[in-house]
Amino acid sequence: MSLAAMTAHATQEVAAAGGTWLWMLRGGCRDRLAVEIALPPGCEGLDPPARDMIRAAMRRGQVEAVLHPPAAARAVLPGPQELAQLFAAIAALEMAAMKSGVQLARTGVADILNGSLGGPAPRPRPPAEADRQKLLGGLRAALAVFGGQRRAEGRGLERKICIQLDQVETLAREARALDRRRGLYLADQFAVAVRRVLSQAPGLDPGRLEQELAALAARADVAGELDRLEAHAAAIRAILQDPQPAGARLALLAEELARETGRLREKAHFLELTRLGLDLQTAIDQLRGHIDNVE
Repeated sequence: MSLAAMTAHATQEVAAAGGTWLWMLRGGCRDRLAVEIALPPGCEGLDPPARDMIRAAMRRGQVEAVLHPPAAARAVLPGPQELAQLFAAIAALEMAAMKSGVQLARTGVADILNGSLGGPAPRPRPPAEADRQKLLGGLRAALAVFGGQRRAEGRGLERKICIQLDQVETLAREARALDRRRGLYLADQFAVAVRRVLSQAPGLDPGRLEQELAALAARADVAGELDRLEAHAAAIRAILQDPQPAGARLALLAEELARETGRLREKAHFLELTRLGLDLQTAIDQLRGHIDNVE
């Protein structure tokens, strides 16, 4: 399959209602689908269809969609003549207020640029149906670009995941080879311990001692952890071939890989296997970092 990443961005200009509008999309990682839409005043009616379009295009992740109206897409400052007239009007207004004993709030740059001195702007009217369809068509085009970026990044993630899986499987094979040497080492350690115990407690029941040694050997056995590590790695490779969205399943298996590696390190009791367990943990952490961005 072709994986899709959750991180991406896209922009799309739309000619509608006598101006140029701008859609901006940004995606981020999240364990479920979360959609945030910011629309200019008068365009609130676009929210339900826009939300449906985004939900149809994605299964998982954070998506922020912002529609900028023409004034926001082209920020135009007043010219020198307009500014001079505006400043003269402000000065005259402040002088008249001072003579009348009225205290005015200080005028800021934002007040001037936003035009708040002339009173509140009338609420924009909703776009006509034809313009509404153009704006939704622009979102559809932005989502197509957005999806292309996500798939392109997903192909890179798939390559990185396979590289880390190769490393995990190689380390698991090395751990099996080390485990054979570790078995001889632990057998020698058990033999020394048995001789010491028997010398200090000659009346100890041999059957009871044999049971205790068997329990210790079982607790030190790492074959099960290595079997499950290899099985989880094989399951991840199988999921990469599945056409269904894979992110949640991959995340679960990566978590299981980390859990088995932790158990392996706890049971090691052999310096070389402990070191290899640390290398294995590093490889799995890197694998999880890539998987966390998969839809």
